[in-house]
Amino acid sequence: MTSGAGDEVAAPPLPRQRRAFRAAPPSTAVSPPTGGTGPRRTDLALPAVIFLSSRLVTMAVAHVARLMKPQPLTAVLSRWDGQHYLDIAATGYPSSLPPGTGAGSQSVHAFFPGFPLLLRAVARVTGLAGNTAGVVITIAMATLAAVVIWSLARDLAGESVATRAVLLFSFFPGSFVLGLIYSEGVFLAFAAACLLALHRRRWVVAGAAAAVCGATRPTGLVLAVCCAWAAVEAVRSRREWSAAAAPALAPLGFAAWSVYLAVRTGSATSWLKSQHDGWGQGFDFGVHTARTIGSFLVHPLDDFNRMVCVLTIVVVVAGLVLLWRMRPPAILWIYTAGILVPSLFSAVLTSTPRFALTAFPLLIAAARDLTGNAFAVVVAVSAGLMGMLALVAATSLLFTP
Repeated sequence: MTSGAGDEVAAPPLPRQRRAFRAAPPSTAVSPPTGGTGPRRTDLALPAVIFLSSRLVTMAVAHVARLMKPQPLTAVLSRWDGQHYLDIAATGYPSSLPPGTGAGSQSVHAFFPGFPLLLRAVARVTGLAGNTAGVVITIAMATLAAVVIWSLARDLAGESVATRAVLLFSFFPGSFVLGLIYSEGVFLAFAAACLLALHRRRWVVAGAAAAVCGATRPTGLVLAVCCAWAAVEAVRSRREWSAAAAPALAPLGFAAWSVYLAVRTGSATSWLKSQHDGWGQGFDFGVHTARTIGSFLVHPLDDFNRMVCVLTIVVVVAGLVLLWRMRPPAILWIYTAGILVPSLFSAVLTSTPRFALTAFPLLIAAARDLTGNAFAVVVAVSAGLMGMLALVAATSLLFTP
């Protein structure tokens, strides 16, 4: 790729970078931008094609579900949380929370505004119905997420690992929600963009992407921590003071949401109260997770939701082992921990597959070690499980996505 001596110093060949990455001790700093010419447009099209191909599976399952339980296709794709996001996009947030606890006190305040604001904007600009706009946004943003994850994995471990990572991401069992009216597509696109920008030292982009995540899901706050860590390392090791832009911008989305709630409802933490009172969510230091695992070991087939949660935990633990072997930059560890700890230490252990999906560094680590027939078998099994979970969630109450 390069011929002059000066060029070789500025942009070492990619194979040498991969060997250095694998041999290095656990990193606490953000790596400099990758040298070379970067990926071609045809390379970036590959992850998009892979992901969109996986949506053919989920859409086929949605049509089957529509026939099994007669209903419009849009009703299948807007089940569960989707209806809450549609309500917010249509009418906004109420000025108060309902009293009491339990199902009767569930409120849309539990859902962050990033996704429904985008949904409302797209619906108004395009004239699409809200549920159609929601599906289009989710699939488009998830496609973007696949492209950015591919780019990040390529920087870390090369193109073949990047392609395998996108296959795992696209056919991961929990990825069926990336065809529903859920916020995961938007969150994943901007979370991956933030981590890629931090890795390449694009500080303003990283901070802006983190701000969007903070306005989209509560776990988006972990990206502000990633930005702060990367900025401290950049200033300490290179006196790169421009890195301060990332942590300065990162909390703005969450802060704006908190100010809005304080003005609208009188409490900046109305979202937290709504989650606790309406859905029973809270942090219990893993007590409920331990009980769920214990109940599964005694009666493994009694509860489908519980079985899926425990099997997902097994996959997550395996992924953490592979991530340790990969020895990635510290920001990937911080992000992964910030996603998994609130999910696995919650007083309500549901929706584990889609929460595990957002911890996508685990999939990059798995893609690095899985090759050949073993990789093909894993992808095939994952695709089958993805279709099964989508069908169960669309036609019954056995599984909570």
